[in-house]
Amino acid sequence: MKVFGENIKNARYYRALSQNELSKKSGISRSSLSMIENSKIDIYFETAKRLAESLNISLTQLLSRSFSDGKIITFIEDDFLLIFSQNVKSLLKKKNKYQTYLYASTTLSPSTINEILNQKVSPKLSSLYQIADALDTTVSELITRREG
Repeated sequence: MKVFGENIKNARYYRALSQNELSKKSGISRSSLSMIENSKIDIYFETAKRLAESLNISLTQLLSRSFSDGKIITFIEDDFLLIFSQNVKSLLKKKNKYQTYLYASTTLSPSTINEILNQKVSPKLSSLYQIADALDTTVSELITRREG
């Protein structure tokens, strides 16, 4: 979560936006933006998506551990939760693991994991990070559409 907050701050700086200006663009209060940038609160995936769109930056890049403000990729709308779910299921299969592996490897309940993988909820970012960590990958990799 710390990386995400730092990336928001960097992207906002790169776009020459104050917290107040980003607040108006995104509909997220300035105080909430401050808490997000300082990793004080967990946010829903939809909120992260709204911030990426407001900053006109790729959600994948915003969630990346290797954010580079010199090479900003613009935001493109996609069904990120569907892509996340497909990639998680594919990776589990590739690693010869089952969904129960995620139950044992995270603090998430089986019903929460089921709801995320079936796109029934807008999950908290921390939940997506836990799943990515359990699979030894990153959220940005898991929301990237695979060719073929």
